[in-house]
Amino acid sequence: MQIDLNITNNQANHIITQANDLHSARAALLSYQNELQNHWRGEEMHYINSAIDDFVASLAAAASELGAIAADITRAAQVVKRHEK
Repeated sequence: MQIDLNITNNQANHIITQANDLHSARAALLSYQNELQNHWRGEEMHYINSAIDDFVASLAAAASELGAIAADITRAAQVVKRHEK
C-alpha cells in the first residue's frame, strides 16, 4: 500500500486551517479584552484580564502545536514516499 501525498497534504492543510481558526479566536478575544478595558473600570478587571491572558496563551500554544503537527505530517509523508521509490 502506497502513501497518497494528496491525502496527507489535505489532512495537514485541514490542521493548519484549525490552527488559523485558533489564531482568529485569539485575536477576537484580545479585541474583546481591549473593549472591556476601555469600557469597564473595576477591581475585578485585574482578574478578568489575567483569565483572558491565560486563555490567549493557551490558544496560541494550541495553534503552534497544531502547526508543528501539520509540518510533521507533511515531512513524514514525504519521507515515506521517498522510501517507497
